[in-house]
Amino acid sequence: MKIKVISFGYKYENMPKASFVFDLRFLKNPYWQPGMRTLSGLDQAVFDFVMSAAGSEDFYQQLKQMVGLALKLAQAKEAAGGHVADEVTIAFGCTGGQHRSVAFAQRLGQDLAAEGYDAAICHRDLAKSQKREIARLKEETKA
Repeated sequence: MKIKVISFGYKYENMPKASFVFDLRFLKNPYWQPGMRTLSGLDQAVFDFVMSAAGSEDFYQQLKQMVGLALKLAQAKEAAGGHVADEVTIAFGCTGGQHRSVAFAQRLGQDLAAEGYDAAICHRDLAKSQKREIARLKEETKA
């Protein structure tokens, strides 16, 4: 069974089709922190900010446990001859798909791969979100 972990921004396109969708807009947004607007959840400073936000680590650990249980049950069903989707998609969304969702998707994808799952990570809106923010910052500095 293949696992696809996706980050996305709600302000861009429709939500991706997914087995699990987690909306992270309840977490504190690094976008509003000085120096973080053009960075992403792949940058250590943003990753640390997201993961240290109130409730973030507890939320991550509980969702990882729930996803892990679902994957084990799916593997058991497959082993018994039952059909499970060829690909399980886990999606994380935030406003722009640049900070919170990227940090969570990257972490879960890496954790699942470390546990031996065939996990791929896709940051659907990261490039367009960063490009937009860099352009906005250039315009602000011209004014």
